[in-house]
Amino acid sequence: MKKSFLIVLYSLISLLSPVMAQVYNITAFNRESGLLQSQVMAVIQDSRGYLWLGTHRGVFKYDGKRFQPYSTNEGLTGKLVSAVIEDHHGYLWVGTSNGISKFDGAKFVENFTIDDGLSDNNVQVLMEDRQGNIWVGLSSQGINLVRNDSIIQTPLVWPVDNGVHNIQALLEDKMGRKWVGTTDGLYVNESSNILKKIKELPENLVIYSLEQDHEGTIWLGTDRGVYRYNGEQYIYHDLSDLNLPDNQVFCILVGDSNQVWLGTGRGIIRYKEGKFQAFEEDNRRLDFQMPSGTIDREGNIWFGTDGGGLRKLSDGIFEEFTMDDGFTSNLAKSFLEDKNGNIWISTRDRGINVFRDNRVVKTYSMTNGLGGNGICSSFEDSRGDFWFASYNGTLTQYNGSRFKVWDEPDNLNCNSVYIVGEDQKGNIWIGTDNGVFLINNGKITRHFTTDDGLLDNTIYALQVTPDGKIWLGTSLGVSCYDKGQFKNFRDDKKNIGSNVFTLLMDKYNRIWAGSSVGLSFFSGDSAHHVWISGAEGAHTVVALIVEAEKYLWIGTENGVYQLNVDEFAYRPNGRAKFEHFTDKDGLPSLECNANAAFIDSEGSLWLGTADGAIRKPMGVEREEKDFPPLLYITEARIKNQNWAQEYIRRQDSSKKPRPIRFNPNENDLEFEWIGISLSSPQQIEYKYMLEGQDQEWSGSTRQTQIIYGNLSPGPYTFKVQAKKESSLWNNAPEAKFAFVILPPFWQRWWFISLMTLLVLGIAFLIYRMINNRRKRAREERRIRDTAEKLQLEHQALYAMMNPHFTFNALQSIQYFIHRQDKIAANKFLSSFAKLIRKNLESTKSDFITLAEEVERLNLYLSLEKMRFPEKFDYKVNVEPGLEVHDTLIPPMIFQPFVENSIKHGIMPLDANGVIEVNLSAEGEDHMKIVIKDNGIGIEASRKQKADRPSDHVSKGMQITLDRLALFARMTGKKYDLKISEIKNTEGKVEGTMVEMVLPVKESLL
Repeated sequence: MKKSFLIVLYSLISLLSPVMAQVYNITAFNRESGLLQSQVMAVIQDSRGYLWLGTHRGVFKYDGKRFQPYSTNEGLTGKLVSAVIEDHHGYLWVGTSNGISKFDGAKFVENFTIDDGLSDNNVQVLMEDRQGNIWVGLSSQGINLVRNDSIIQTPLVWPVDNGVHNIQALLEDKMGRKWVGTTDGLYVNESSNILKKIKELPENLVIYSLEQDHEGTIWLGTDRGVYRYNGEQYIYHDLSDLNLPDNQVFCILVGDSNQVWLGTGRGIIRYKEGKFQAFEEDNRRLDFQMPSGTIDREGNIWFGTDGGGLRKLSDGIFEEFTMDDGFTSNLAKSFLEDKNGNIWISTRDRGINVFRDNRVVKTYSMTNGLGGNGICSSFEDSRGDFWFASYNGTLTQYNGSRFKVWDEPDNLNCNSVYIVGEDQKGNIWIGTDNGVFLINNGKITRHFTTDDGLLDNTIYALQVTPDGKIWLGTSLGVSCYDKGQFKNFRDDKKNIGSNVFTLLMDKYNRIWAGSSVGLSFFSGDSAHHVWISGAEGAHTVVALIVEAEKYLWIGTENGVYQLNVDEFAYRPNGRAKFEHFTDKDGLPSLECNANAAFIDSEGSLWLGTADGAIRKPMGVEREEKDFPPLLYITEARIKNQNWAQEYIRRQDSSKKPRPIRFNPNENDLEFEWIGISLSSPQQIEYKYMLEGQDQEWSGSTRQTQIIYGNLSPGPYTFKVQAKKESSLWNNAPEAKFAFVILPPFWQRWWFISLMTLLVLGIAFLIYRMINNRRKRAREERRIRDTAEKLQLEHQALYAMMNPHFTFNALQSIQYFIHRQDKIAANKFLSSFAKLIRKNLESTKSDFITLAEEVERLNLYLSLEKMRFPEKFDYKVNVEPGLEVHDTLIPPMIFQPFVENSIKHGIMPLDANGVIEVNLSAEGEDHMKIVIKDNGIGIEASRKQKADRPSDHVSKGMQITLDRLALFARMTGKKYDLKISEIKNTEGKVEGTMVEMVLPVKESLL
């Protein structure tokens, strides 16, 4: 389990030198973190960013999230690992108590033991020289050399060969010299292959470690302290004389600015600017032998311990104080500072701790005056009195010398007190689970509840503004008390959430609110939500404080966020820039406590978390290093086979990327990836997409795997990007995996070509057969349709020239002759003859122009009008723009409907009738005909026919419908016909309307 601690670095090398202090974050990794072995004898970071640990149970690979073990089951020669290095080809070499193993990133590819030529299986140290040779330091048989996978047993000659040479350290310096540290002193090879022992050093000096710093100085870690060789002399530092942890130096790390870190038998020492500095504030976590270590690419310092697991040291800004420092509880809930500079830290369950000079100097609980041990919040009023709100429903007042407890006998009727504040008149406002109580002149004078207009009776937060307003955070939103009235802002799940835990006003008079939906602020009477992050827990805001009137600190359930209020400008749907602080900055827990935020008189920031109190000294700022994560696709799995490493190997061996090819049934892929940032592994965000299927990138996520199932054949490229939470996507690194899912054999070109030829041959034969059949069927159908058309046209012609109409027309002519009305007789006879001629001509063609049909209709209506001049009037309206001469329609269509309107609608009517025919375009290839009359209607006409049966049966309309159906079938177009009664608003029938939509053709002329 990770835990952070404060480390104070100070120098004791000179009494005149000032103590140098710096905040460091220390993270411990052990069994609870997934590291199953506590003896870490070797630590390196490889070129891909992974951390490798050599332990007594094999090697572990760490990617920032998990430890992956490799042991003898995976091919390692032995479990007890004492040395791990990476060569310039990227191979990992692992020295064990049973030989050497070579690892290619996925598996162990080669082993070297006594059977392969090693002088001794017990390997203690490994080193690669400039030529790529691997030097092997053995426990008793000196040095071997691996060159081109062959072993040379005596690459160097000892000046005195006593048969036992226990090698502890190897170094090749910048001049190419080989330095050998043994249990009996230091040796160097300068020109030939003969080693020379360094006589300037004491006899039987054990050399545990060798390193060269940036200035060329050779550092020697020994069993008697530290030696530095500057090219001329060996300078000795007896660490025991400096009261440093231990005089045995097992490992040496050279960092930036020529800092040198020493891992000793009892902790860590740093050498900087000529001074040795020891870590003493946290010996409980550093009181181990430190046999190994490394400094990663991001500047984190790693030490392997013998029995304590792994430790990471990184720059931090928060100092942590817990029960290990004497506190009664880790649940720090609130902070106050008295006139003596003591910090009063209230806890959730065990009273108050008074803190000074980094230690607890006094504690208070119910046994010595507190009303309750569970403190929710604390407050200092204008008189200097301290007030402590307790979960048990009591309020404790401290005047500097004694405690006074307010509870039910004082009319404080509640189960819990959450918050305390003071208005400008000196009234003490008490927020409880039963509304708000006011204390004035030593007694409770008011009690506000929902009956008085308060939004809710549960009050978590309180803020008094200079204009006299009292802002209250409740479980249902925010209430503002102004001039004796409450104005409420209810939880809307968008701008303000439920459970408003904290309120704060900044120098711009903005009221900030933290709630269950995150961070909001009030501008006038409007509330606005401010997006913080998509991470889980980021939008549960429980604490707010402003540092230096500039930085708003926001305590959440996902760490602490910082917002520059000077730079903040609200933009609807926009996102402000937040800095995120987590365990990598020294937070012992990501869960912050409600209203547990405070700025002391020195400007230090205090925050309470679920696992201790933290302090950020004034002026300490985080220096965010620009190290984007190293991104890798670790798994591309199909049917339990991982192709990720094979894809990497292919890319390394070829300049042109070569996609992996999968069979048709291998179309379910599972991808896993990792972005390696050992400084902030929990703050890596990802985007991914599968080109060939996904249209766009996924949203920002922290998931590291995805499954794509049942993919279709074709080329694909899976891509993933990674970035740190506080950075942008612009330059985010990207990893790819290109692959092709082959089509089944029946989709291959050769099979398709073969089948195409076969199908084409069969299709041609079938086509010939079907075509012949279709020709015969079309001919037969043409004959049938022609016969049917001629029959219907004959019937239509008969319907229009039926004996009744012809007889009535001739009678009308006779009538005009008898009256000696030659003009009317001639006019009627001329029109009748013309109508007969047009009816006969229309039988010659399947289509006639709309103009001809309109002319025929007018002729018919004029004849009927002449017969019954006083019975009806008519209108034929053609929509402007309708091309009557270019529009073709079937002949003899309109007349049957008009005839029906005259005969059955108008003639039985007592009053004068009107028939109106309207023609208009309907789309590009249809026209609409509307025939309206003001006759007796459909039902009345049917009733009359039923009462007065006739010998005559009119088939004109049915024949017309049959003709329309035939033309629609022949042309492939639809027609529509609707006959309905016309009714007024009172439901009275006022006539009949025929609506018809016909397919039309355009004239080719």
